[in-house]
Amino acid sequence: MKLLVFFLALAVVELPDASLEIQKPQQIQQDDKRQIDPQDLPEVVTKALEESQYSVWTVEKAYQLVGPAEETFELHLVQEDQKIVLLADAKGNLQSKTDS
Repeated sequence: MKLLVFFLALAVVELPDASLEIQKPQQIQQDDKRQIDPQDLPEVVTKALEESQYSVWTVEKAYQLVGPAEETFELHLVQEDQKIVLLADAKGNLQSKTDS
């Protein structure tokens, strides 16, 4: 019986706290997004695109995202009938927007 009580107590201690809130990444408000000409993207971003798997894609639209973090760009790419949205930081790191 003592062993059963010990394991029940251990199980209760190991349960995650249900009161913890899952925090979502901070979303950038529409007002913090400014459309720019794709030709005005920083060279480090265009070079990263040229050296990536998206080198044959076309930047249809580009936005500069203004926020408390480092400068970020939202890139809308197209290739034939396919579309994708990438995020690029000021260092040229690319990430699919759906991965964030």
